[in-house]
Amino acid sequence: MNSRRWLLAATCAVGVTAGILGFQGRAKTPPRVKKSEPKTSMNPTVENPQLTLASTNSNSRLLPEQAARFDLIFQNLSSQEAAFASLTGNDSTPSLQLFDGTGTLVSKFNSATIRRRSGGHMHDPPSPASLVYLQTGVQDGSQINLWNFTAPLPPGRYRLQAAHQIRPGAHSVDAATAFEILPASVSSVAMNYGVSDHGSSLLSWLAQPLDKKASPEILVRLSASDNHGAIMNGATAAGQVAVGAHLTSSGLPPFSDIGDHGWLAVSHGTKIELIRHALAQVTWRSGEFDVELANLQPVPRFPDRGHALFLATGTRHGKPLLMGLRVEDDPARSSAPPAAGSKLVPGPSAPIGVNLSAPIPGAVPPTKPITAAPPPPAKRELPAYHPWTVPLQGEPVRTAVAFHREGPITILLVYNKEGVSTLSRIDIDESGQVLKPETVILAGNKLAEIWAVAIDARKDQPISFLALGGDRKNRNQLALIKMPLEGASTVQDFPSLPGWPSKTVNGQSVPLAAVEIVLETAPDGRPWLAVIDEDGHLSGGVLDGSPLKLLRAEGRCSNAYIAALPGHVTPGCFTEKGELFPAGDHGHSH
Repeated sequence: MNSRRWLLAATCAVGVTAGILGFQGRAKTPPRVKKSEPKTSMNPTVENPQLTLASTNSNSRLLPEQAARFDLIFQNLSSQEAAFASLTGNDSTPSLQLFDGTGTLVSKFNSATIRRRSGGHMHDPPSPASLVYLQTGVQDGSQINLWNFTAPLPPGRYRLQAAHQIRPGAHSVDAATAFEILPASVSSVAMNYGVSDHGSSLLSWLAQPLDKKASPEILVRLSASDNHGAIMNGATAAGQVAVGAHLTSSGLPPFSDIGDHGWLAVSHGTKIELIRHALAQVTWRSGEFDVELANLQPVPRFPDRGHALFLATGTRHGKPLLMGLRVEDDPARSSAPPAAGSKLVPGPSAPIGVNLSAPIPGAVPPTKPITAAPPPPAKRELPAYHPWTVPLQGEPVRTAVAFHREGPITILLVYNKEGVSTLSRIDIDESGQVLKPETVILAGNKLAEIWAVAIDARKDQPISFLALGGDRKNRNQLALIKMPLEGASTVQDFPSLPGWPSKTVNGQSVPLAAVEIVLETAPDGRPWLAVIDEDGHLSGGVLDGSPLKLLRAEGRCSNAYIAALPGHVTPGCFTEKGELFPAGDHGHSH
């Protein structure tokens, strides 16, 4: 099994079998006392336990789909050591209740909820009580990921309440916190895959609150193995960007042995920044730097060979160029900047060397401090990034890239002039040396304009580019062009694609214009199409002559994507409030 697939599967399994199922315990306590050790007094007259609950997000304002994480902290404020029920490892405690802004109960759940959502056994005998011995002032801590218990919530105000029975047969203590999910506008969606065989989807996008009181935020969502609808932990916030910035995701070589990390690129004006992530958690950032290229257009799914080879087109002094830059996550050059995160677990972009031993305000530090991470290496003077450039025949409107783990890199360039498209390709190496000069491979066909491009990269199959051509007058008349890296191109015509979105005018069906078109190749080799029409409705399906299906007709949606996993292909989009469609099954998948 691919090591990345194993890691994803193991992570899901741990979330369902360990502890309280969905509470990622990070207890700030001494190790559990063994039975042979002396028991402490449990006199209730001196007991004073306290439970606190707080969002890891500093202002409790979340974006749709953003991971909803909360710190749950149980502290012994009694005058002596005592044994208490642990926050992890117990079947029925702690328990959670979720209320909406009107105070109406939305849902309640505990560890059994996770078992039910993951398809586990509900008739297993109850586990023995899990106790933790806490000295005076010491805490037992756990982190709650709310989307492990319920599907991500729509925008609105909510209140989460936790109750914890201090030990079997004893009373409970409770705590509550309020949070808000803000409606948002979404832009710059980038679909990629967590592993090279499409075993999990990796969806990244920019989301900005509709009230525009905050800048756009990068969100990165990693699905469970072979289930786009099931999430690992919810979309992780990866930092704010300038309004108008563009987000691009890297792509993995087909069926390679890498895949435990990925790359994102943020571009704005003439500047870019590369971001390294693991399991959708930011681990390193290059820092912003200027590539001195105007009209910058990043190449989608630029090569990830462990290091990134960022590719983009643009102009310098009016001349069209292809730009490339190799970037490695060198910790001596830069590192992930600090971000507000859990008091128990550093946030996804917390700095290396964060002091985990620092006490939570108002609390007594544990008697056995947690060892802090080593500090980052000292910065040294490093040369600036210097991208290479190669002249192009024009300014392409669409691009795609094909590559293996090693060797040449082939880029497809789509030009559009007066409504007629021309396709060419250029072969380079990582240093920018031109291996095969730019060559036209298709020019001026009967379906004048190329609307979408994709890659067909399957195991034991030659890599091919795919291009979808269409006619703006006859909107449902399409052609799929397949261009292998070696060999002749082929064209499959669709004279009148059934199921194309339409409206009735004077008793006749009139095809609607497509605002967005996405083309993707499924692991079985079938091309899939997603279309958002002029009314904002989503249609999609296999591009084999069978009818497209109307998938969403309520309201308007934008930013179409296709998640093509081995077990299921999901065309999707984002709603007007920034929610993911389809919502799907957001429970764990195994």
